[in-house]
Amino acid sequence: MQGNKDNGSYSRIHTGFRLTQKNYKLLEELEKDLGINKTSVINMILNLIKKDKSVLISLIKSAISK
Repeated sequence: MQGNKDNGSYSRIHTGFRLTQKNYKLLEELEKDLGINKTSVINMILNLIKKDKSVLISLIKSAISK
């Protein structure tokens, strides 16, 4: 994991992770619909979850029960 140092903190971290083809397709659709790049889509989703972690918990519980 690498990051660019900016005022003593890391502003960007380069990650290498894998997605299923379906999730990548969803990411492409969100990129097109929102008019932002894939990285921004992922950052937006994570920021929304960070603001209310119960959203993530609900999503996980919902996925497990299906």
